[in-house]
Amino acid sequence: NVKDTEGNDAGYTGVFDGNGATIKLDVDKSEKNAGLFSVIGNGGEVKNVTTDGKVIGGSYVGGICGTNKGTIDDCNNKADVKAGSDVAGGIAGCCESSGKIQFSGAMTNSGKINSSGSIGGIVGECKGSVEGAGELQNTGVIDGGMYYNYTGGIAGKLGATAALKVTGEVRNTAEVSGSTYTGGIIGYLASSSGDPIQIQAGSILNTGNVTGSNNGNSIGGMIGCIPGGAEISTTTGDIRNTGAVKVPKTIGGVFGSCNSTTITAAGDIVNAGEVASSRSGNEIGGIVGNLNESQLIAVGGEIRNESNVTGASAVGGIAGYCNRYKLASPIRAYGDIVNQGKISTTNAGNVGGIVGSYNCKEGIVSDTGVIKNEGAIEGIGTYVGGIVGSYGIAASTGAVKKCINTGDVTASKGIQVGGLFGYVSITSSTEEYRNIENSYSTGQVNVTDATDATDSRNGTLVGCFSGNKIKNCYDTVTDALPMLGTTKYCQGVE
Repeated sequence: NVKDTEGNDAGYTGVFDGNGATIKLDVDKSEKNAGLFSVIGNGGEVKNVTTDGKVIGGSYVGGICGTNKGTIDDCNNKADVKAGSDVAGGIAGCCESSGKIQFSGAMTNSGKINSSGSIGGIVGECKGSVEGAGELQNTGVIDGGMYYNYTGGIAGKLGATAALKVTGEVRNTAEVSGSTYTGGIIGYLASSSGDPIQIQAGSILNTGNVTGSNNGNSIGGMIGCIPGGAEISTTTGDIRNTGAVKVPKTIGGVFGSCNSTTITAAGDIVNAGEVASSRSGNEIGGIVGNLNESQLIAVGGEIRNESNVTGASAVGGIAGYCNRYKLASPIRAYGDIVNQGKISTTNAGNVGGIVGSYNCKEGIVSDTGVIKNEGAIEGIGTYVGGIVGSYGIAASTGAVKKCINTGDVTASKGIQVGGLFGYVSITSSTEEYRNIENSYSTGQVNVTDATDATDSRNGTLVGCFSGNKIKNCYDTVTDALPMLGTTKYCQGVE
């Protein structure tokens, strides 16, 4: 490569056409930038080539190139890629803001990728664009080690100027392991102060297990952490995870932590993989661990968790913790919003079939379906409910309605436990908007190890309700608890 005035690689600036060939590499060096090309410079283009073999470098290591400032077009990687320090990807280690990774059919990495941070099956760190008309997939194991951040099946880290737009499916099928900010598709999306980072695909699928270690947090089957300013959408299909997600804290079957982000699926948003945290892990959700000032929307289908979710506190089948003080519901589906897995805490309360802890202006909304829990709920202490453990609605624009629980709710030393809600507070200037209506529970409510269960604000429908009335609701429970644990803060059951 040509050197610039400071002695750095200016990069390859010609056009290299591999004509569909596979090139076997044996690269082993300690310097920065390793690959078939060390650097693809501005104006340079590499296309129609597949790399195989192995590539080892100090940092910025990729099958096609270490750093891309130009264009990579219709390339694939089968080579194992390893960075001694950080930034490694199957296609490119780093794609700079001027760089483009594009494809017209499909782009695949099948090589094992290993690095000490910023590691992805396609690109380790991307500040430019990844765009294609076909499928983008990773089938190679992604190993970020026990102590390092930014690990993803497709990309480790997307910068504030990055974009990922694919008309087909974005897919990872391999195991992904790292520490903080680890995801089956993307580890981390950098915060954007300008236009939101765009991630668009026909559908998004992760089937690989995602594992975090060394007290890691913000781990998701799809994306680990979104600190703010992102729009994620599928145009024709689902957002779906089937891989197990296991890590200490702030984890979700699909998203770990979302801030100021809009997530929209044309079809369903589904998790079918087990989500499990340690005894001290908080904010654990079947779909998202922490949903902060964000929206999760299935415009044409359901939001559904199908697997078991376990954590210490703030644990829910859809979201562990949900906080939004802007208008519009943070969780909304055209069809049902449903949990089918067992939801349990190992240390404290705030556990619910749909959400563990909820503090928002508006409630959860299903346009044409119901909000339903079918799984067993097991909690410890305060705020345990079949639908939501603690449900705070600060500016309700409609009554809480169409909530169904069929799972048994069990709480050890339970206080404010209910078949639907452990605790509900609804604030609105319109009286009927402070109601709970047209809902029911058929699951048993079991409070164990309590000194006096009847004096702990526990009920077969709601433990404690600060609002107006409970109307047209029922239960089929055969225990001694009342439908409403206390009428002190509302007008009772009608």
